[in-house]
Formats: sequence, C-alpha cells, structure tokens
Amino acid sequence: MEPRNLKTCYISAPADINLSPLRDTLHQRDISVFNPDSFSVGDSLSHLAGSHLQNVDLVIGILSKERRSDWTLFELGIAWANNRQILLVVPPDANLQPPWNMPGVLVVRASPNGVEAIGFALDQLMSAPPRQSLSLPPLKSVSLGTSANALIQAAGLAISNSDGKGLEDVIGKALEDSHLDGIVREAFNKSARADFAVWVDALASTVGNPLLIEVKLRLTDRSSLRKAAMKLSEAVLASGTRFGLLLYGDGPGTDETSHALPFNVLVLSATELLEDMRTRSFATVVSQLRNRRVHGVGQ
Repeated sequence: MEPRNLKTCYISAPADINLSPLRDTLHQRDISVFNPDSFSVGDSLSHLAGSHLQNVDLVIGILSKERRSDWTLFELGIAWANNRQILLVVPPDANLQPPWNMPGVLVVRASPNGVEAIGFALDQLMSAPPRQSLSLPPLKSVSLGTSANALIQAAGLAISNSDGKGLEDVIGKALEDSHLDGIVREAFNKSARADFAVWVDALASTVGNPLLIEVKLRLTDRSSLRKAAMKLSEAVLASGTRFGLLLYGDGPGTDETSHALPFNVLVLSATELLEDMRTRSFATVVSQLRNRRVHGVGQ
C-alpha cells in the first residue's frame, strides 16, 4: 500500500491563536503551510483562500473553546466540498460535538499547542491509504473461508511456542487476506504505538478510521488484561480515533470483566477472531463486537 502524499497544508484558525508550534510540527514532516497570515497585502483574501482550499493536500481547522470562528467553519465547508482531507483540532474541554462520521474528516481532541497529539494525527493521515473519489464505490472486506484453517493452526503454534512476533504475523496475514482499505503495521509514534492500524470504509460511521489493533501473546490474568486495555485506550485517545481492538493468544475470558475495561477498547482472543472470520468479514466481526460492547446487542 502506497502511503498518502501530503505535501501542502492550509490552516484555518481564529486570528488570536498562536500557530507557530503547529507550523513547526508540519515543517518537521516536510509539509508546506499556507494560511491567511502568509498572504501579501492587497491580495484578495477570499480568492486566495478559495484557491488554496481547492488545491492543498490537507486542511487543518482549529476551533477555540471560547468561540467557533464563522470564517473557519466557512473555509472548512469549502474544503469538504472540494474533497480535501480535513484535520479538525478541537479543545479537549470544549463543549462541542465534532462531526465524527463525516468522510475525510479526522478529529483530534487537543489544544493548538498540543503538538504530540496533532503530530500523532498527522502520522495517521500520512500512513493512511490514498482517499478515493467520493464517486467510487468503497472496497468490501471479505471472509477468509477455508484459508482460515491454516491461519488458526499457525496462531496455535505461535501461542504454544511463546512466539509473539509469529502471532502478529498471523494476524497481519489475516488482515491482508480480508481486502481492507488500508493496513499499517507498527503504527504511529513511539509513545502511543499500536501493532496495526487498519482503515475499513464499512466501519467509518460506527468504529471510526483508523482502528488501532494491539496483539498480545499472553495476558496472565484480569489485571494484565485491564493494563493492556488501558494502554491501548490511551493510544486511541492520543490518536483522535474512536476505538481500538485488543487481541490476545492466551488470556482470561472477557465476559465478566468487560464492564471494567475502557469504553473505547474491544477485546477478543486471536483464535476467536480467526474462527469468526472463516465465515464473516472483518468489518462484520468488529461491528458486532462493537455492538455488544456499546449496546449489549449483536450476540
């Protein structure tokens, strides 16, 4: 999978916000920055802004806690209408409901100076598969069928041999064979890394993209399960996405402890995932797991 090519960015933000840390974060990733502050005196602001919004690879919108800028929202509307990728930065304590379900919009809860969280989100976008035109049909993930047999056997062998890397490889092969929209291994930054990040169009409105996946060889007890789930939850929150999937080789059952786990983490044994994917797509398995976790339905 070729990574997304992000070379130019337009920042839309209220005039009183210091954008220097954000510009530095973008420059560190070789992304050129445009915003109204860089326009020359005498330039038509609306004309130049509209031109950039139609042609840049990425548009970052900054919302403030005190007020929502009408001009920022206007520019974001132009960007979305032109099928631009949007990164929306919303203050963590702002009483705003971000548009989680809009295609092409990644929401991160952070201040404009929260360079680690915003950098994490940028790394997601740069690792993501190229966006399809809105007129193209999305890819559909498929079940594994009889190929699940060999994967289940390989997973069992990795678990019995205490081979964590081997178990990750099995999960990676299952994801690749499922025809997902995009897969990145060892995703994102060192402080909030997941084993995989996957993009599935069918899950965009309920689970969100990307879905972070962490694979653990062995969770010895409920305490270790909760600790692993909390760590994945922190990575999910830092990334600005919505859910993570924790897979394990050996471990305690989750039915009795699911209520004590973070709300944004789904948990399943690796073997059970592979068994389920024999006859169902990855998207279907995750969607039903999410419904059980959130609503107690989809059993």
